[in-house]
Amino acid sequence: MSKARLRRIARQFPENGLKLLLETPANVRELLQLTGTKLIDLIDFDRLTRSRTTFVARDFRHVEADVVLRAPVRPPRRRGKAARSGSVLVYILIEHQSEPDPLMVLRLLEYTVQVYRSQVRHPRSEQVRRHPRLDPVLPVVLYTGTAAWESLGTMHDLVALGGLFQEMVPSFGPLFLNVGALAPDVVESRGGGLGPVLRLLQQRKARAAEFRALLARTVERLEALAETEQARWRDLLTYLHALVYNQRHSTEQPKL
Repeated sequence: MSKARLRRIARQFPENGLKLLLETPANVRELLQLTGTKLIDLIDFDRLTRSRTTFVARDFRHVEADVVLRAPVRPPRRRGKAARSGSVLVYILIEHQSEPDPLMVLRLLEYTVQVYRSQVRHPRSEQVRRHPRLDPVLPVVLYTGTAAWESLGTMHDLVALGGLFQEMVPSFGPLFLNVGALAPDVVESRGGGLGPVLRLLQQRKARAAEFRALLARTVERLEALAETEQARWRDLLTYLHALVYNQRHSTEQPKL
């Protein structure tokens, strides 16, 4: 990684630090692994591409960042029939605000609808209008705050008399990953290289000795990537550098 990119991550941490990491397909895969979704085996991460579009409302850009990715999908075969290939749009909303937002599911629904609408505005939209067939959108919320937040809830939770008007209320079930709730065993079993980094982010305010020990374990685990995925290894280490620079006291930094 260039010095300019390193400075960029450090300067924009945490708003865009994770966003830059999620330019790497392996990190995206491991993020989805941490959510436990069963859809992960259908997505071809090797051919993942990123769009530079953002759908975050201007009023929330100081606490949110998003990543829009497209990848081929390989649906399972059914009764000997060839599966129809397609694409999925993975929409990751990185949420940095310190407190849970009870209206998050509504805002995410709005962003997701915009992702769908963007397919209609695409240069090939005339074809979409003649043969309406939109690619699915997989919405994911990555919450990095420290307050407890068990789930996003549903639109039915927000709407008064939602039970009576159930058929009229959008059914919406995005994936949700709360960094603060990551358990060590989940990081070990599903986290790959990204998991330990998120675990360290979770413990960014830990006591100096505890943080130093966890940082050492994280770096040691990332060493496995040094030979096979060197560019990714450098990106993850750069993120750790930015984490230390922004979250730990200046007196600790030289030792870390």
